[in-house]
Amino acid sequence: MSILKRMGRVISSNVSSLLDKVENPAKLADLALADMDKALRQGKRSLTEVRGDAKLHENKAKLLRQEADGWYQKATVALKSGQETLARDALAKRHRLLTEAVAEDEAIKEAKEEEQELIRQLARLQIERDTFAARKGTLVTQAELSRSSGKGLAGKLGATGKGPTPLERYEEIEKKVDAIEAEREIDEMLGVGKDAELEGRFRQMEAGPGVDDELAALKARLAGDPKGGKPPS
Repeated sequence: MSILKRMGRVISSNVSSLLDKVENPAKLADLALADMDKALRQGKRSLTEVRGDAKLHENKAKLLRQEADGWYQKATVALKSGQETLARDALAKRHRLLTEAVAEDEAIKEAKEEEQELIRQLARLQIERDTFAARKGTLVTQAELSRSSGKGLAGKLGATGKGPTPLERYEEIEKKVDAIEAEREIDEMLGVGKDAELEGRFRQMEAGPGVDDELAALKARLAGDPKGGKPPS
């Protein structure tokens, strides 16, 4: 993800100021655009990997809970047969599996958060890339004019040494407008309220009762329901 942040800063802050200092500004602009395209491809590959990791953790959590349910049923059978020690061991195994499932839930949450951050950074970089591509020709032309004149472009546009030039003021306003539009576009891509929804879906499971408490509960359940019923969630 850091490469996406660096690329955005490099393009938006440094490239345009370097164009009038290099021998071939058009080549520098092309290289900068190619670097951004490369960073976008790398970011999309990372996004695919993160989504794959989240899916693996989801599948593992599901299997762990299914196995935990199986051990609850074994505890039920053991208790019905009068083997309380065996039932206790089965419930202890169930608790260990549920603890592992909770750890997988946390890994899912972290992967989802990383996914959202990658999406946000990719959106920002895509906007930077498209903006730079649209302005590349103008920036290169300005840089070439500056080099051919033998003095900075700012001198032609009202620089007095006592403040920003009209061009600098215009570019500052343009940056602010671009930033506002970028934030709005990113919000639209992600959707309002998704972070809250994500938190709600991946809240960590609160600690359940201990093995002794669950054994007592299972005894009570068997006393009222000889079949044992379903394990508690």
